Amino acid sequence: MSTIPEFQKAVLFHEPGGLDKLKYEEIPVPKDLADEEVLIANKYVGVNLFDSLLRSMEQLPSWYPATYPIIPGFEGSGIVVKVGKNVTKLKNGDKVVYAGSSTFTQYTKVNANSVLKLSNDAKDEKLAKYTALVSGGLTSLCLTNEAYELKKEDYVLLYGVGGGVGLVLTQLASKKGAHVIAVASSDEKLAAAKHYGAEFLINHKKEDILKRVKEITDNKGVQVVYDSVGKEVSDISFESLAVKGTWVIFGFASGPTPPVNPLLLFQKNAKLVSCTLYNTLTSPSAWEHYYDEFSHVVEKDGLEVPIEIFPIEEYSTAIAKLEGKKVVGKLLLEISS
Repeated sequence: MSTIPEFQKAVLFHEPGGLDKLKYEEIPVPKDLADEEVLIANKYVGVNLFDSLLRSMEQLPSWYPATYPIIPGFEGSGIVVKVGKNVTKLKNGDKVVYAGSSTFTQYTKVNANSVLKLSNDAKDEKLAKYTALVSGGLTSLCLTNEAYELKKEDYVLLYGVGGGVGLVLTQLASKKGAHVIAVASSDEKLAAAKHYGAEFLINHKKEDILKRVKEITDNKGVQVVYDSVGKEVSDISFESLAVKGTWVIFGFASGPTPPVNPLLLFQKNAKLVSCTLYNTLTSPSAWEHYYDEFSHVVEKDGLEVPIEIFPIEEYSTAIAKLEGKKVVGKLLLEISS
């Protein structure tokens, strides 16, 4: 095992703004680990839209635990190079994937509970695959099991199906026997959704979403809307619901969902719920349960998404492509040693 350096390179931003605010700078490698933490030498990290949303905010959300400078990134994979004294399930040299924060670095420290050990012979292709799937996979399992327990023959409305979470959700829903109504901004993204099991396709730049949903469901509406878009589709989401339908909010790509009058839900006996990964995975047993489920759907059910990899030095190009809505699948950054 090579010596851990004193300094590392990281992508970060010191203030809100555009792509020009992202910098590639030298920062210290974390030295002190908590008893339950591990230090990971990253090989791949995932690029997420939330990183861009966070950078655009003039004021950070009260629930976000970091202060400037902020290092983007919420998942990664690599090799364990240091372990806290209470960590028993991981050791130096283990190949792993993890969900965490501040991952656009050469080295990331993270709680060991949020780390999934991979086989010692795992090749780079497997590390990349698991990195591309881990956040979207865990989130989608939470959405389809806890936020709303998806059932066979349910009609499901999904937005943003061209991205990593959208394509994972499409696969999980279709494998459960649900009828997936996929919404995206391009025919290319919809073709990917169809490949992964979507039954009905709506290009929102060409078609009226609500009108098509009503046609598809014979005016009955859908049993569940999984809404990662927020502001721009809030009215559509509610109007698309069937009686006793469930509206699940788990993102706000277009801005926060406007306040909803609870009396509105009376019209359909509807439910409004939210789901965030880190409010679901709040205990070691929860992490273990969901990682078991995640490993099963990857290895046994063949869960996958298209992957495009950029070297971390080209982070600006990768993020610009994501923000330009030109990505089908998942973008990764490969970390130089």
